[in-house]
Amino acid sequence: MPADKYYITFMRGNVIYDRTKATLKVGDVVKPSDKLIFPNKTGKISYISPEKGFFVISGQTLTVGSKGELMLYY
Repeated sequence: MPADKYYITFMRGNVIYDRTKATLKVGDVVKPSDKLIFPNKTGKISYISPEKGFFVISGQTLTVGSKGELMLYY
């Protein structure tokens, strides 16, 4: 079975891939195994999965990691 894919449809602020340290952008595809870092609480993304629907994640809803970063784990 193919892995789920999530397509980024909106961004506010910076969100960073933990593995590559690259900045996420609209149109990128992320997988459930990808870890995303929100450098501050103003970041926000929306993404869609053809199988699972539409989601919105905000830096304000995340908990602070050990280094002070806001981490998202699917």
